[in-house]
This record gives sequence, structure tokens and C-alpha cells, in this order.
Amino acid sequence: MLDYRISTRLVLARNHGRRSFAGEIMHGEEGALFGRRVVAGILALCLGGCVLGVVQTALADGEPSLFWRSPVDGQSGEEAGRMVSPSGLAVDPATGNLYVTDQGNSRVVEFNAWGEFIRAWGWGVTDGANGFQICSSATGCQAGTSGAGPGQFDRKLGGGGIAVAPDGSVYVGDPDNFRVEKFSSSGSFLLEFGEEGMGPGQFKPGTYLDNLTVGPDGTVYLGEKNRIQAFEPDGSFKEEILFEGELEALKDREFRDLASDEDGNLYATVVGLGEIVKFDSTGRRVAPGSFPLEKPRNITFDKKGNLYTTENFQEIVEFDKDANLLIAPGDGFGDVDLSLVGLAASGACGIEGSDIFSLASNGVVSSFVTAFGPPPDPAICPPPVKPPTIIRLFAAVVTPASAIVKAEINPHFWPDTIYHVEYGTGKCSEGGCTSREPVADLLLSGEVVDKTITTEGVTLSGLQPGTEYHFRFIAESGGGGPVVGSEKSFTTSREGLIAHCPNDAYRAGPAAFLADCRAYEMVSPVDKGGGEIFTLFNSLNERSSLNQSSIT
Repeated sequence: MLDYRISTRLVLARNHGRRSFAGEIMHGEEGALFGRRVVAGILALCLGGCVLGVVQTALADGEPSLFWRSPVDGQSGEEAGRMVSPSGLAVDPATGNLYVTDQGNSRVVEFNAWGEFIRAWGWGVTDGANGFQICSSATGCQAGTSGAGPGQFDRKLGGGGIAVAPDGSVYVGDPDNFRVEKFSSSGSFLLEFGEEGMGPGQFKPGTYLDNLTVGPDGTVYLGEKNRIQAFEPDGSFKEEILFEGELEALKDREFRDLASDEDGNLYATVVGLGEIVKFDSTGRRVAPGSFPLEKPRNITFDKKGNLYTTENFQEIVEFDKDANLLIAPGDGFGDVDLSLVGLAASGACGIEGSDIFSLASNGVVSSFVTAFGPPPDPAICPPPVKPPTIIRLFAAVVTPASAIVKAEINPHFWPDTIYHVEYGTGKCSEGGCTSREPVADLLLSGEVVDKTITTEGVTLSGLQPGTEYHFRFIAESGGGGPVVGSEKSFTTSREGLIAHCPNDAYRAGPAAFLADCRAYEMVSPVDKGGGEIFTLFNSLNERSSLNQSSIT
């Protein structure tokens, strides 16, 4: 079945199956993409319920659909559940909980399988005290302090990796302190290992991405230039894998990403090598040997053993075990217009298949985790008990005797979310909304998602011309409620519809009541010179788009 996503964006031009972009801001040798060139813009003036640049996009079979985003508004910050310049993502295979290295706030942030914030840890994250702390929504959270203390982080160069062991232990790379720190699944500091140097058990200076992984036997692997080191769970040095022989292609290149599969095989990427290299713990390549991709970043695996990676920080690409492409570069899967800096997959919580999680950020403005795939089994991992949120409401169509009103509601994973409208000529807050539509509540969508959904239009009939009406939406679900939304108003059109005009085809909706046979006109560029049309981006690398009625 195809999953359709409606977007107000204009179609991006393709160049040999890949997006065209420019205006890149570089980080390190190659770097994340934080900007795109504005090629063309469209300015439209439209009244009467018209929609600008609507494109219906079908997700190909096999591409998981959007499940949730956390935080929902995607904004960076130091409060509980927010992040600043995050740089790594890992998932607990047993619980489905996610762990993020919140680099800008000097802490680790934990979410559950529903994207709900659980806790964060680091130094001073609760009240700024000079010591290790664990904060939650109840205590409140703030940015931690950087340093070299136990459980503290100092990640000026970025990266360093984060990984979860089979027993739930969390390992966090702290490259500027030349160490790896180990925590319990609930954030308690356990131990640290490593020091600066070139010898066994010592770490070299460098800028790393996800260079840390844990094998199915609990062995901790850390990749750096020209080698991968292996450690026991207690931090003692075990062995090293040198980049020679079958791994010669990795030699003398800046190390980037490291991952391990359920069979204990390792996967690595380095700067300037257009492939992900697969090998065993002895350094011998394992079939298929490599997964070719121009600029692979981040690596994870689903329950089937399929490999997911990000192409140049921009979109998610999928291979099967034999390196056959399942989701190709240029398909745009996972593209959220920010740099993708982390990737993880989980089949925990009774999920039918696997969920794919991506971490996106453009620094101090936007940072969030996005989940794609099916929801957890609520009997195993119950969803958050939270009532629906009524985000916004508006009148989509207004005539002398009727109106169609809509709202945007987030069900917060509860598929039984229902709603209705109260309206009247007085203010709802003062008891003036005495009418209700419809008599029986309407089902929002039946979807298990944590995203804003636009309701079906609710028709309010029998209205008086030229009269102001107030209205509000009421919603509830198994997560709570009823929730009363804010109120808005509209004024019905006055009588006076012109019987016939030569341009009737252009006088739909409110335009039918304009005097002298006038009509609304959409304005667009006079001459595009045969060029493609790109959506307009602002300076924060976010699409400049607007999706709302022009009536209210």
C-alpha cells in the first residue's frame, strides 16, 4: 500500500537522480550540509481557499512512513527533551529507548520508543551544580557544563560516538578527553577508559562521527585513523584491527563511522572512500565486502539485516544484505532539510518490522529525532498518557448562510481521538457558543502518530448573512480530555451574489461576492526562462512555506 504525504512544497529539480544544491557550510574535511542555493521563488496571492504549490508524493513500497518527531516543533534548546547540536544516536535493542549525545548541552538525552523524553545526564544538568546529575521533566533540565570529570563531556571537536551494549549499558565517546565513558541504562556513571596516545588502549586526536559500536558479545570497538581498537566491557584493552591487507582501502584516511551487526561483523567508513566496508573481527572482508555509496554517513541495521545509511548527511539509503539498493539515493527518504547526524533502528516493543530513527540538526536553531515505521505494541510499551492538542483552527469557506471550519489536532498516538465544534453569535468563553456540529463526534484519523493532522471540514449551516460567529473545537481520546481549543470568529458574507459574469470560472468561493465581476488572481513569476522551480529556503535552511486558509 502506498502512503501519501501532502506537502505545500514545490518539486525540487533533479540532476541525474540527485538533488541540486549549493551554498554549503563545511564542517571538517567534508562536512554537513546546512544551506542550499535559492534558485527561484514564488510569491502567490490567493484568497478563497486556494492552495499554493500542493504536491502529492507517494512513498514507494518499503519506505517506512513518518511515525513521530521529538520535540514536535523541532526547535533546539536546553529544556527537558530538547537538544543543541546533537551528534550521535543509539538505541537499546531490548527496550527501544533512544540515547542522543547532546553535544551543545554537554549531556546525554534519553527518549522512549514513543519519542517521549525520559531523562538527561551530565554535570549540572538539574541546577548547575559542579557535579554529575540526572534530570527529568519533573526536575527540569538545563545545559550541562563541559569538562573532564566523571560523567562529564567535552566534545569541542564533535562526534565521538554513542553505543548501547546487549546488557543495556551506554558507552559514550568523549574524544577531547581521549576516553570512553560507560553508564547504566538509567544514566548512572560506571567507569571510563582511555588516554591520549598512539599505543594500545590510547586514543589519537581527531574529529570523529559515530566511531563507537558494541558487538553482540559485549566487545566495545572504537575506530580511529589506521585502526580499530577492541575493549572488554570493563574497559580493558583486548586487541586492535589494523588497516592493512584486505582493509588497505581504509588506511591513511580520516575515520568516520563504525557499526556492528548481530553476527559480530563490523562496518566502517572513512573520508574520501565511496563505500561502506564490511569485515570480521580479524580484519578479513566478509561478503559482499562493501556497499558502494558516494558519501555514506551513519550505519544501522533492521531486524532483517538490511543496512541503512545516510548519503552526505541528507537522506537515508537502504541496502539488503547483498548490497542491493532498496531505497536509492535521490529518493529523498528521511530528508528533513537539515543535516542528518545520527541513525538507529529498532525492533523492540513488539514492533511489526523495524523502526528507523534519524537525528537531524542545523545547530542551535533546530534539532530533533524523527521515527519512521510502525508503532510499538501498546500492550508491551504503552503510549504516553496525554490528551490531544488542538494546534490551530480556521474557517476554510464562508458564504452568507454557511461556513466550513477546520482545525489542526495532534492525537499524541491515540487513534481513538474524536472532535466536534461549538459555535454561536456570542463569545464561546462567555457561553455564546450554544450550537454544536456534528451531533456525533468525528474520528480524527485512526492513525497512531504524534503529528499534527488537519481535520475534515465541519459544515456550519443555517447561518445569517453579514453576521459574526464564534467557534471552537473540542477533542478527547483515551489519553485524556475533553480538551477545549481556543476560539476564533468569522463573519458570513452579505447577500448580493451577482447572477452572471463572463469570468464565472474564476469567481469561486468568496470571489463570487466581489462587486463588478471582479475575481482574485494568483500571482507568479512572469518569465521563468524555462528554468526549474525550487522551493524557497530561508537562512536557517528551512523551507519557507505557508499552509493555511486566507479567510481567517
